[in-house]
Formats: sequence, structure tokens, C-alpha cells
Amino acid sequence: MVRMGARARVAADQTPMGRSTLLVVTRDEGGRETEREVPQPDPLVIDIVHFVDLDDGRRITTEEFGDISLDLGGPCDETLLRYEVREAIFGEEMREIPEFAAGPRWEDMIEALHRAGVETDESALAALPFVVQLDEQLVARAAEGRLSS
Repeated sequence: MVRMGARARVAADQTPMGRSTLLVVTRDEGGRETEREVPQPDPLVIDIVHFVDLDDGRRITTEEFGDISLDLGGPCDETLLRYEVREAIFGEEMREIPEFAAGPRWEDMIEALHRAGVETDESALAALPFVVQLDEQLVARAAEGRLSS
């Protein structure tokens, strides 16, 4: 194994996992609170493919196990975008929650590698260099600050 990484692109299906609104609370002239909901633009949905590159040139992915999708919205530059893609693979924020800390990680990748004849474990994968590959459309949208549909 040479490196582990994630490839991200704008998803063909832009149906977000959920919707969000912003609750605006103001006070009228009499000091009473008034509320109104302001719908937020739909986030940009991206597809992420987890991969490991082997020294024989093969790229092993987890695509056969299903999609990894991420909804992105609001201000987000390329640095934050790369962080979010990496977090989708590593799940370090989730691992700070005690219930999830000891759970297995990368089961699908370990299984895909096993099917390709490569025996490995979580610690070996964690030791690999990690790269994030973003498609051109995603980089352009991040540069323009357009991470909503």
C-alpha cells in the first residue's frame, strides 16, 4: 500500500439529506419578540470515494459498498473543503464521542483490500499518507464560494 485517500466531486444527484432554515428573532417597537424562518439555500451535495493506491498501480475503492455523500453549504474555501472530505473518511470528530470512540473504522476498505488479496488492518491504513483529490468543478465552486446549489 502506497497511500490512502479520498476523491470528491459534485454529485449528479443534488438532493440534500435534509433541509435547513434560519430562525430570525427580532423585537418589534413594543419590545415583543417576533420570529420568522428564513429558508437557506440547498447545500451542495458531493460524492466521496475512499481509496487506497497499491504499489502495483491498482487503486482499491469502497464504491461497491455504497456511496459516501456529504452536504456542504455556507462559506467554505478549498482548505475547509479538504478538511470536510478528510473528516468524512477519518471521522475524528465522531470518535471524540465516547460511544463511537472504540468502534471499528474503515471496515469497507479493509474488506475491499482483502478481496484484492491485500491483508491489512486499521493501524496499517492509519499509517499511510493521506491525500484528498477534488475535481475541477468542486475546486472552482469553492474558489467562488458557491457551495450551495
